[in-house]
Amino acid sequence: MRERAQLDRWLLAELAVTIADVEKAMEAYDPPTAARRLEGFVLDLSTWYVRRSRRRFWKSESDADKRSAYQTLYQVLLSLSQLLAPFMPFVSETIYQNLAAGRQGQPESVHLSDWPVAGTEWRDDGLRQQMSVVRRLVATGLAARNTAGIKVRQPLRAVTIAERPLDPGLEAILLEELNIKAARYQGEGGGLTLDTEISQELKLEGLARDLVRKIQELRKQSGFAVEDRIRLFYEGDGVLAEALERWRDYIATETLAVAVARGAAPSGASTETLQIEGNDLRVSVIRVAAN
Repeated sequence: MRERAQLDRWLLAELAVTIADVEKAMEAYDPPTAARRLEGFVLDLSTWYVRRSRRRFWKSESDADKRSAYQTLYQVLLSLSQLLAPFMPFVSETIYQNLAAGRQGQPESVHLSDWPVAGTEWRDDGLRQQMSVVRRLVATGLAARNTAGIKVRQPLRAVTIAERPLDPGLEAILLEELNIKAARYQGEGGGLTLDTEISQELKLEGLARDLVRKIQELRKQSGFAVEDRIRLFYEGDGVLAEALERWRDYIATETLAVAVARGAAPSGASTETLQIEGNDLRVSVIRVAAN
């Protein structure tokens, strides 16, 4: 089972500690402490694990990484429903019924199931500590971006980190969260410094990310389902057209566009003139009929 992705192993390590902490608090007749511990775990689950795993859940291929994400989320939600049962009996029962009721070997109710066991298989305090460092650095980096007035969608060239080098997988998470191309390490101390120089290439990539956001909004306004494929058309010149042409494949992937073309769209398309940083581009989207 150790072949699970690093992010999955971190969540399972957090779950193991959470089970032990909640059990300890309940045995000490201290339900407020137990409830606060559960609240913190739910926040970690939703704002870090699920948010960072969205692409893994949604990708079309059913590879080992996707299966690992689904197995982990199932295991964690099942245990969470059991941990929540004394505090939120109806919510926990609803979660349990959707996950496990009626499955072979599973009781019909969460309130008839066993309390989860804080096993040692997934305990990994080293990984938990390293992920905590990553999350602290992400918060520091986002604050530095805000101070510099640079939005997160704008890629940056590098960040210098005053820490020991991170594990490559954790470094990749940090760079993706901060939208930075590379990390340099310089001593220790816990701080970081952003390279805020923005080349023309980085500028175009940032505009491409803005275009994705705007096109996604147009999809939503047009009533398209999340999984609907589209054809994308654009009219105009200037820096936005240049960004779209330079990052055509990326924009197509992110917006589920099976084709991107310059020119007027056919009848029935949804059209809007997108405005980004004082630049305009006329964009149209039309849903592709399902086979």
